Amino acid sequence: MKASIANIAKLSFVATCTIGLLGACANTAELERLANEAMDKANAASQEANAASRAADDAKSVALQANRKADQALDAANDAQACCAANRDRLDRIFEKSMQK
Repeated sequence: MKASIANIAKLSFVATCTIGLLGACANTAELERLANEAMDKANAASQEANAASRAADDAKSVALQANRKADQALDAANDAQACCAANRDRLDRIFEKSMQK
């Protein structure tokens, strides 16, 4: 993605230079200014892409932590359900024994 942004900036620079040269409106100082401007924009875009990448990595980390906690909660709920089922079965057996007497 970073390379793509830089390539777009470079292509934009080349297109601007070509149009300027064809119109005979560009001189060396103007070309240098345009080159510096394009590089500044490419650097800014690269910095923004890096920041977005870091933010995405942070979000992924948070999502993975949430997923682990959800898995722990599911395990606890399954354990509680198994315990309830065992208690119900035990109480049913006790009730049946008391009814047979």
